[in-house]
Amino acid sequence: MKKILILLGIMIAFAAAGEFKWARAAFNTDAGQPEEDALGERGDDLIFLNTLEKTTSLKVAKQVDIVYLNNLQQMLKYPFIFVQAQHFVQFTDQEIKNIREYLDRGGFIFQDDCVEQSGKGQDHASSGDNFFQSFKSEIETRVFPNGKMVKLDNNHEIFKSFYKFPNGMPHGQGVPNGGWAYFDETGRMKIFGSSSDVHCGWHNNPYWWGEEKHYNMLKMATNIVIYALSH
Repeated sequence: MKKILILLGIMIAFAAAGEFKWARAAFNTDAGQPEEDALGERGDDLIFLNTLEKTTSLKVAKQVDIVYLNNLQQMLKYPFIFVQAQHFVQFTDQEIKNIREYLDRGGFIFQDDCVEQSGKGQDHASSGDNFFQSFKSEIETRVFPNGKMVKLDNNHEIFKSFYKFPNGMPHGQGVPNGGWAYFDETGRMKIFGSSSDVHCGWHNNPYWWGEEKHYNMLKMATNIVIYALSH
């Protein structure tokens, strides 16, 4: 009952605010300081946020708020946090504690892997999924050591919460692992994880992947937000 009331409190706060606020997490990876990896290409977030407001009934704050995973009170201001990077991550003990507390209080994390773009037309299918795999390991061994992230079936609701993806997770570049999630004991999804470079596809330069992948990545991100806010 306590967890239900906390979750309701977060959703009531979101409704009272009248707009969806986007938060991107800052943290260190083996690449160095947060701005060198986790905070890269923030302008693409704005492309998505503008699309989200235009295509849904959500009122969206068109700004990218930065939250540090070592600051729980800052994290708790947002029902939804976006976490992305390219490199291996090993969170600090404080960050692990805060991630667990944030999720247990009703928060939602969308994790996306990013592979560095180094050439026109390259798919980078074999370039690795370092952040996805290390993030997944941190969740399963340190945040929730008694739980597992699971691969979602193509018919899961998140693939049809707004747009329909009958074949499940769309793929941009990197390793096509599909869509993964962590569920608590009540069945609530706390984390959605991807190695398909959803975020990289928001970039509106056709030099990158072309229009189809661009729009698919915007649509999939919309599904993730709608699913998170309605569950």
